[in-house]
Amino acid sequence: MKKTGLASGVPTGAKVNLSGGNISYTTGVVGKALVLDGASGVKLADNLIKDHSYTISLWLNPTATTQYTPAFFGWATDSSWVSVVPRGPGDAQNTMLWSGTAWFDGTFAKQIPVGTWSHLVMTVDNGKLTTYLNGVVTNTLTGYPDVFTPAATTQFALGVNFWDIPYNGKVDELKVYDDVLTADDVSVVYSEGAPK
Repeated sequence: MKKTGLASGVPTGAKVNLSGGNISYTTGVVGKALVLDGASGVKLADNLIKDHSYTISLWLNPTATTQYTPAFFGWATDSSWVSVVPRGPGDAQNTMLWSGTAWFDGTFAKQIPVGTWSHLVMTVDNGKLTTYLNGVVTNTLTGYPDVFTPAATTQFALGVNFWDIPYNGKVDELKVYDDVLTADDVSVVYSEGAPK
């Protein structure tokens, strides 16, 4: 089930715990997309994810990429968090659902391009991570850490975390599900925003 009825996001400065920020909107894949300027983000509602089975889906169109920059960030503690990074760590710098500090590189096995829309889906099924890019499975990995179950409160943001350079680009159609989408489900979600 997709999360609905949550509090609206709040603009932040260059870190999730800093006030301020400058956000705007432009044409997206569906309706309007959020534009982040590389110095701002949006703090989302708490407790979007509270277990070890979930799906994150979003469209990204980066203007520029910097290693470790978060497009989507989820935090339980300073040593237990996840980050969707368009340009990840390591030599390949692949896009990934990255987790620390029990480091796990949930790689998409490629890096999304700058200046065009890409649809990313990540399903976590009790430690099994499956990544999809533009509706197609790119990787399946096991041993993904249980970040959110132990935490009393979990925090989430778009474009910022507590440490790294903020995301610069567009974000659209963020969807967080409290269950694991199937490949057919992902195909349907992708087709809602895919170029016609």
